[in-house]
Amino acid sequence: MAAGSDALIEYKLASGESIFLNVNHIVSITGNTRKQRFHTGTVNTTIITVSSGEKFETVDRSVTDAVTDTRETIRSSPGLSGGKF
Repeated sequence: MAAGSDALIEYKLASGESIFLNVNHIVSITGNTRKQRFHTGTVNTTIITVSSGEKFETVDRSVTDAVTDTRETIRSSPGLSGGKF
């Protein structure tokens, strides 16, 4: 997926569902590459934390791709603050 419009980016969760996250609410994007398992027991996923404290485990982007898409969305949409990360 490429960068989103209207401050929203679609992510595919490890559970198979898709969600749209607003870039203004993204606090951090980290990788889960350790042998330690997160929600689904899957490694090599991306963990996105939003301002409410909720964490989403995504499988459709690497950390680099998720950060790039978020920054591109901010750049292409004037008036977005881009969250805190």
